[in-house]
Amino acid sequence: MRVVILGSGVVGVTSAWYLSQAGHDVTVIDRESGPAQETSAANAGQISPGYAAPWAAPGVPLKAIKWMFQRHAPLAVRLDGTPFQLKWMWQMLRNCDTRHYMENKGRMVRLAEYSRDCLKTLRAATGIEYEGRQGGTLQLFRTAQQYENATRDIAVLEDAGVPYQLLESSRLAEVEPALAEVAHKLTGGLRLPNDETGDCQLFTQRLARMAEQAGVTFRFNTPVEKLLYENDQIYGVKCADEIIKADAYVMAFGSYSTAMLKGIVDIPVYPLKGYSLTIPIVEPDGAPVSTILDETYKIAITRFDKRIRVGGMAEIVGFNTDLLQPRRETLEMVVRDLFPRGGHIEQATFWTGLRPMTPDGTPVVGRTRYKNLWLNTGHGTLGWTMACGSGQLLSDILSGRTPAIPYDDLSVARYRSDFTPPPRNVCIARITDKGSEMTRPIQASLDLQVMKQNLAIVRRAAPEARVWSVVKANAYGHGIERVWSALGATDGFAMLNLEEAITLRERGWKGPILMLEGFFHAQDLEAYDTYRLTTCIHSNWQLKALQNARLNAPLDIYVKVNSGMNRLGFQPERAQTVWQQLRAMRNVGEMTLMSHFAQADHPEGIGEAMRRIALATEGLQCSYSLSNSAATLWHPQAHYDWVRPGIILYGASPSGQWRDIADTGLKPVMTLSSEIIGVQTLNAGERVGYGGGYSVTQEQRIGIVAAGYADGYPRHAPTGTPVLVDGIRTRTVGTVSMDMLAVDLTPCPQAGIGTPVELWGKEIKVDDVASAAGTLGYELLCAVAPRVPFVTT
Repeated sequence: MRVVILGSGVVGVTSAWYLSQAGHDVTVIDRESGPAQETSAANAGQISPGYAAPWAAPGVPLKAIKWMFQRHAPLAVRLDGTPFQLKWMWQMLRNCDTRHYMENKGRMVRLAEYSRDCLKTLRAATGIEYEGRQGGTLQLFRTAQQYENATRDIAVLEDAGVPYQLLESSRLAEVEPALAEVAHKLTGGLRLPNDETGDCQLFTQRLARMAEQAGVTFRFNTPVEKLLYENDQIYGVKCADEIIKADAYVMAFGSYSTAMLKGIVDIPVYPLKGYSLTIPIVEPDGAPVSTILDETYKIAITRFDKRIRVGGMAEIVGFNTDLLQPRRETLEMVVRDLFPRGGHIEQATFWTGLRPMTPDGTPVVGRTRYKNLWLNTGHGTLGWTMACGSGQLLSDILSGRTPAIPYDDLSVARYRSDFTPPPRNVCIARITDKGSEMTRPIQASLDLQVMKQNLAIVRRAAPEARVWSVVKANAYGHGIERVWSALGATDGFAMLNLEEAITLRERGWKGPILMLEGFFHAQDLEAYDTYRLTTCIHSNWQLKALQNARLNAPLDIYVKVNSGMNRLGFQPERAQTVWQQLRAMRNVGEMTLMSHFAQADHPEGIGEAMRRIALATEGLQCSYSLSNSAATLWHPQAHYDWVRPGIILYGASPSGQWRDIADTGLKPVMTLSSEIIGVQTLNAGERVGYGGGYSVTQEQRIGIVAAGYADGYPRHAPTGTPVLVDGIRTRTVGTVSMDMLAVDLTPCPQAGIGTPVELWGKEIKVDDVASAAGTLGYELLCAVAPRVPFVTT
């Protein structure tokens, strides 16, 4: 299909990319000389799904009146008396009550979370670089009321499954060291550790080049005069003396969309004027680590490689783009106040632009009453945060595919008086664990009762030992926040990620937490001290850092000895020296010797490793933690004081072969399932999938399943990989695609559209799928994509 996209900002270019990847012939038209020359040129740079929230919020009308008399107000209004401005403001005021705010924020977070997933997938697929950072976002509160109001937003975050930390002022410097000098001025902060930052203009320009290489045509320096329409469709775009024709047209003109659609489609997108400063960094330690949001002044401060971007504020002043000095002073004041050593403010570049804002804050994405006119506009201050998600969503809708998230309440139809939004739990179904009706049928189901039973089996296998339940890699892809309560009978949790450890503490876990690789930076020890984390020590620099740290109380230590894995750990001959060094330190509490077996699941076994450990500990009285999953099952002589089961808690085999644990009673916790969404009856000689890798030898029914490598199913799974269709074992055929795979329906002639498919789980073991694909069950479980919804039972 030939598709014309109007606009080459981040929204237009991401739309072009995804439509091109879906097989469409795409042309992008813009009056500017290149991509991302207007609103996308100098925005604040944060990718902050959790902070996606409408300006229309409870209390804003009263605040707006007060702000009229403040020099540094975050919002300013200049009435021009036009009906459009007055109508837009009236619609915004109607959205300022709590019910509308929660509804609007819920769908904004849903789209923004999906967008971050899409960006992550795009980044992995293309290697695109844009000075990105994954350091999270910290919203700062200057008043006690702001801190208290954060609980309203936290409810939405919890519903959406978004991890967060609510921090008192004394803890702000833990996550943002440059705030140490000014934290006393603040009352606290709300941190979202999963948020990202990056240069939006750089991303857009590089993606445009990739899109052009993929076949997208860019028509720059081409002003659009108007859309030509007749009856129920658009038949061309008039550009000077030329009429550009296509099969479909996408409006992504941002603030100029409303005027271009006048008389065609009525959309309430108003230009919200904003400002930014780009400041060269003076002292790297004085600049923020990632993104700061100042709740009082509604200003974001973002760190790029060698620059700080300070942006925000909003003016309802029409299309006025004058650079106002008082606005620059506000930006300078905030950055000086929070990061006085951060940058050369006198060398800053001052910018203003227009953000396309809807009265409810949510963009307009989807079809219109014209059958070939589509909208992707109105992203407000969150174009960068939402661009990839809305681009992928638009591509799916236009291409006739089922999108990964609900989208009906994102269309322009929501502004009709008779529009009824979907129930709130359905709106955020993709990112909850509540089992709501999903648009796309793929899902990962977690049986937490099975996980409890697996833990009980581990205890029976090692009755004299205590148990560290290993939940690294986000609980082997299952989601640590989903499963930790099912493991509540464990003696302790073992993991790598400090943020996850803090989350467990804040969720109420008071037992031991072992950090398997120890601290990665000396400054992390402050958090280890605060949250009472047990740390592994495996290197000399950690010894020195621990000795020099100023802790409130000693930390329990696991001393790691290299018994043959040759990854981390002290050599056996140094173990006793290190042990004595640690024993003499005031910062050290209880000590345990730790190692990790390299061949506990192989015929060679653990004999050589045990010999090394015996050499290392000769004459030493100590506790031991040696056994991983394989040793816990098969080497009881190595159980000692603590075992560390991982993969077996999730019901997969440490050897990669299900038959090795089939008689243990262990069962899979995760079932990855989907449905058949298409059926083809093929004749002999016809081929299936990319490259025609599977050839039909006689008439055969082929089922198309809504699951692909973008969901985490292995692309390299060959024809013959086992799969369960309607309870009957069959096989995959052909090459796995991004969003679909094909299965042989010969054994199950009753199967059709909507028939359930188990990709792995209780019947089709993940180890068997992995073995067919030449990998391990570990990898498949950890690789389930963020776009796959999880349901817990």
